[in-house]
Amino acid sequence: MKGLGASEGYGIGRVMLVVEQKLEYTPKEVADVEAELGRFRSAVDQFVANTFEQADAVRKSAGDKEAEILEGHVAIISDPFMRGEIENLIKAHQCAEASVEQICQMFINMFADTGDELTMQRAADVKDIRDSILSILLGVQEIKISDAPAGTILVTSDEKGNVRGYVQNPQVYLPLKANGKLDVGGAVGTDGMLTVMRDLGTGEPYNGSVELVSGEIAEDFTRYFFESDQVPTACALGVLVDRDQSVIAAGGYIVQLMPGADDETAEKLEHSVQRAGAVTNMLLNGSLEDLIYKVLDGARAANYTDMD
Repeated sequence: MKGLGASEGYGIGRVMLVVEQKLEYTPKEVADVEAELGRFRSAVDQFVANTFEQADAVRKSAGDKEAEILEGHVAIISDPFMRGEIENLIKAHQCAEASVEQICQMFINMFADTGDELTMQRAADVKDIRDSILSILLGVQEIKISDAPAGTILVTSDEKGNVRGYVQNPQVYLPLKANGKLDVGGAVGTDGMLTVMRDLGTGEPYNGSVELVSGEIAEDFTRYFFESDQVPTACALGVLVDRDQSVIAAGGYIVQLMPGADDETAEKLEHSVQRAGAVTNMLLNGSLEDLIYKVLDGARAANYTDMD
């Protein structure tokens, strides 16, 4: 592994190695045509189900237009002529893998030779369909690049609140969510751990870890405080990014119940947090003290310190 050192120290993170799967098979003549037709039709059904599932996920994060591209794959493989030609080859005792590859290649060549840019894009669609169905027939698990996380996120802070952060892949890009918000959960992912190390000055640092549940940082920290520290906690974060990618406002809060707090206090705090609304709105339309006032249901902070 080669690279340019940016700073002293080291980072520990997961590596996702994606290797292109080889879709290899030996063409053979099949004796049981009905069984082979069943294999092909079952593979198509699975492909359709997988594609609709992916389209639903894309629709939530990127909108209908992007989802319709995937749904177009279903329309292509559902075309009676394409499926009929594949099944005709199987009926002629050709295995399903060879039949799919032969007919798909015929369509790929046909679309690619038109010279029309829009039609030529269909060639790429047919390639994706071919590879997906072959993967199902051969029992090869497809690896989704979208499952790869943004990488390690490392943050350090001292007792004065000075913070430094490092993101392994800061240029990760995902479409906005349906509500127009940044898809932080999609970038962080859920296949990993949230680990907190605290140096309390007593020797060995305290370590605590929980599995990521949503990838949304505030939600995962709330779970960490509840499961690892066993402290009921309300945690909210917000960042407002301008069109030029600059940060207009960012901030958040952590509110924890002190030992001995009764259920009435906890319920009152829960309602006030819900009424407070989005952090970014409070930062844009008021001061930090106003934020505290809203979250604590009108209680003024007895002691707080502004830090540059």
